[in-house]
Amino acid sequence: MRIRRPLVLAAIAIVLTAGALLAIWGWIQWRYDRQVLTDVAAAPKRPVAIVFGAGIRADGGLSPMLQDRMDTAIALYKAGKVRKLLVSGDNRFADYNGPHVRLRRAPRCPGARRGARLRGSAHL
Repeated sequence: MRIRRPLVLAAIAIVLTAGALLAIWGWIQWRYDRQVLTDVAAAPKRPVAIVFGAGIRADGGLSPMLQDRMDTAIALYKAGKVRKLLVSGDNRFADYNGPHVRLRRAPRCPGARRGARLRGSAHL
């Protein structure tokens, strides 16, 4: 009988925690769904698009999330939705600079003006 009460309390705590997390997730979806754009044509024009870092693999390739971010930023640039791309990331070590690696591996945008791609730095 004594073992049963802690198990019941633990089960209640797990159910309440799961319910709270589900409620938070649902609120975030409801609140921000209208702000998530999935079509480049629907994006408003802006002077700069910020591409946040999301990891570079050990072989130097971009993580799937980062590749998607770079592809989207390039598509926005090519569509004339942004004039410049600001690529941010990790460069806390002297021999590593995430934004530089990403820009070196990013495909060039045909017709891009010189300086259309900006590198972020830890000193911003």
